[in-house]
Amino acid sequence: MYRTKHADPIQRILAAYGQGPGLISALETYVKTVEDNARRDGQVDVAKEVCIGLHNGPPKGVMCSSCHDAEVNAPMMMNVEAEIEMAKERK
Repeated sequence: MYRTKHADPIQRILAAYGQGPGLISALETYVKTVEDNARRDGQVDVAKEVCIGLHNGPPKGVMCSSCHDAEVNAPMMMNVEAEIEMAKERK
């Protein structure tokens, strides 16, 4: 009969609070919870898709390309710097 999964919780809220400011507050809380969950789930889904393309490990979240490059290149830069120091010490 209803088109979304929200009909049952909304009916329970209406039955519990009736008319008045309590109803508005309860509905606002429900909507905020649904929004927060959707936002979190969306970020996790996007992070999974991004991470599938970048590495095999679990998603670390969405990051900009500069942060990603810094994270990926940091170990390589440390190796290069160590090799430069070793070469300087040899001279």
